[in-house]
Amino acid sequence: MSFDVELEKDVLATCLRDVGFVRSANPVLRRHDFSSKALSWIWKVISETYSEAREIPSGSIFAIRLDRDFSKDDEREFAEEVLRSLLKRQVSGPRSALSEIRRFVRLAALRNAASGAIDGLELGDLDEAEKALSQGIERTRSANLLTEPMSWAEQAGERLKLYEQKDSTISIRTPLPSLDKVMNGGLKPGTIGLVVALTNVGKSSFAVSLGYAALMKSKSVVVHVSTEETIREAGARYDSRFTGISRNKLLSGDLTQSEREMFVEKFKRRGQEIGSSLLLHELPPGSNISNVQVLAERAREIYPERPITLVVDSADHLHPARKTESFRLDTSSVYWTLKGLSLDPTLAPISVWVTSQVPQKYAGKALKATSVSESQDKSRIADFMIGLTEGEVSSSSSSTTKTVHCDVLKNRLGRVKNWRIYVEADHGTCTFTEVASCSTEEEDDDE
Repeated sequence: MSFDVELEKDVLATCLRDVGFVRSANPVLRRHDFSSKALSWIWKVISETYSEAREIPSGSIFAIRLDRDFSKDDEREFAEEVLRSLLKRQVSGPRSALSEIRRFVRLAALRNAASGAIDGLELGDLDEAEKALSQGIERTRSANLLTEPMSWAEQAGERLKLYEQKDSTISIRTPLPSLDKVMNGGLKPGTIGLVVALTNVGKSSFAVSLGYAALMKSKSVVVHVSTEETIREAGARYDSRFTGISRNKLLSGDLTQSEREMFVEKFKRRGQEIGSSLLLHELPPGSNISNVQVLAERAREIYPERPITLVVDSADHLHPARKTESFRLDTSSVYWTLKGLSLDPTLAPISVWVTSQVPQKYAGKALKATSVSESQDKSRIADFMIGLTEGEVSSSSSSTTKTVHCDVLKNRLGRVKNWRIYVEADHGTCTFTEVASCSTEEEDDDE
């Protein structure tokens, strides 16, 4: 892979004159392999001087380094000649040249990743091939982050304009109006929401309700990943929500003729709204978290422009890409991977909902952000967190509903942190209807 040496000369010539440009160039050039020994040496002197004194090296510094670093007269004379030419060089577009070098650093990282993986495959060493590819991808991602540092003071005017603008970010709405309100419109792309509850309170039903709201209210593509239920069982939850027919009746097949006709008619009428925007997947317990990433990437390929809502019910049964000796670190790795998916620019805009079970020892107690597991990693990683607790049971002629308390336990998406929403939950059809909401006096412990 060739590179235009004139770009390197333009950048180094500017570095010899402008200490501010050295600051911009440093994170890029320290990852760049220069095309000649002389240019590499000049950058080394510039970089080391800047790192030690935040200055550009003087002529006397270069003279001392020439005598110290070169034992051969011809090499020293050549490096001195290149240095003189750079000091005289007229440069018109140094930042454009630096941008091209940044691009080249990314290309080199990708090339090295592919080369290392191929070498491993040719030797039949799959572990080595995977390791080379993984390291190369990390280097590439690191190169993608190479940006010039901005002057905070000089950018003040531009930041003020941004503050004054109304937030036009896509928000993925939920089934509860008050929940949308405290989140400033809904779950934002780049964020992860966590739903926690004890067993049998309704996490899976609420997860489906979240997916349904994303589909119908926000026109989002929904990738629903179930680790606790089969596709048939999870699919029955969505079908019950779409049609209003009880999930138990669907799974038993005990449907009347009118219900069968209604089932077909509902999807005929809503076919254009829903389309194929619901992608339902089953992952057996113990599956690798990387499978979730593959499913999200596939959704982005199919729908390159649409917002994506990833619903994972539940992440507790997933394993990290690389297991550790610690259950806490395994759990943390899974949740950090999900957070990384929400921030992945190749998947954006994407937001993530995750459900998690609260240990039984918290039964009968008010849920806190710290109640989710043996560690606080889940609550720390989540941007928004709600706890579901069971209220009274009321009977009606058609179904049995429960009063569920939906408590906001953590909120980085809005000012409201202590809030309770009273919900009437029909688990038979995965329908959650807000009844009332109010502020609570409990204080969050995790902030």
